[in-house]
Amino acid sequence: MTLQATYVEQNMSGDETEVVSIIDVNPFGTNGEMDRRLLISKDAEPILILQLYVRVDEDGWLISSAFSEFLLNESHVAIICGDHLYVFDMATHSFRSHRLG
Repeated sequence: MTLQATYVEQNMSGDETEVVSIIDVNPFGTNGEMDRRLLISKDAEPILILQLYVRVDEDGWLISSAFSEFLLNESHVAIICGDHLYVFDMATHSFRSHRLG
């Protein structure tokens, strides 16, 4: 089993997303704004889309960054997005978030 990941456009058609689970990675509740989507594939077959959220500060500014990177292995995906590091567990579909800085 080989996992791959790639960032995808926000405006994917419904046909493209019907066959995969979509999971919000949003530890911010109503203070979060969707920033980007990460498509996870196994053996070149799409299996999951992670919708990554960034924080909105007290003045309404999005705390995002032009830099965003991910690393993955067979069990976890680690993602830097905005001012947080997310660790997503592929088995349980749960995540932990850690604020940077």
